[in-house]
Amino acid sequence: MIVQIILCGDTFMSTAFEKTLIDAVNDDSFLSTITELYHQDEVSFLNEVINIHNAQKIDLVSEFKKTLKSDDSIDFFLMCAIFEKVLPKINAPVIEVMRCVRHLVVEAGNDSLGGGVLQSVMEFCKKNVSLIDSALSYALREEFQSFNFVTCIIIAGCQLDPKGCVKKAIDLCQQKDDIVIANIIRGLSRLDYRKNDIPIEDILTMIETVILNRKNTNILSVSLNTVLNIHIQTNVY
Repeated sequence: MIVQIILCGDTFMSTAFEKTLIDAVNDDSFLSTITELYHQDEVSFLNEVINIHNAQKIDLVSEFKKTLKSDDSIDFFLMCAIFEKVLPKINAPVIEVMRCVRHLVVEAGNDSLGGGVLQSVMEFCKKNVSLIDSALSYALREEFQSFNFVTCIIIAGCQLDPKGCVKKAIDLCQQKDDIVIANIIRGLSRLDYRKNDIPIEDILTMIETVILNRKNTNILSVSLNTVLNIHIQTNVY
């Protein structure tokens, strides 16, 4: 059994574990292999698989993008849960991460994944401002038009660089379509405004301008929600 090869007591034998994963990638059995391994020692498994990926010996994003809900050999939602746990700690091209996340959400269909996978995207992007900028740029592409990455990226960006991200958000609200604007403001509604480094007045001015210039009920709804959240947290406005 695989477990007998890679486990020694409660400790993973890293070399054997690495070989097992690489062999599984090569024979296209990665997902079914990790289904068995994960349950043996979750913490060690996650640490090892992250290290092997970051050493560029396997590509976790590429492998998880093969996950299909119709595949009876795996537990689809377990695969999604594992991906959520490893994502914040791996190095990978942000656009490939976004494509993988979109794939998993589409595969889940009506059986929603909840907010866990998008929370993981936020944690992944929060490594540095450059990742936030790239993710936001990609999120505005046509290929992601039907999938809202914008909100979670705005939240992540404002946690990492509040003034810089709010400025980007305001600039985008001056030039993008109503759906993008609503998603940006939705992201701004979920910030912790008790922190002094968020430029609240700039946000309120932008919202007032958008409401006056865009006759859109969705924008109005998320705008009012954002203003209410700011008022509740800070007694401003």
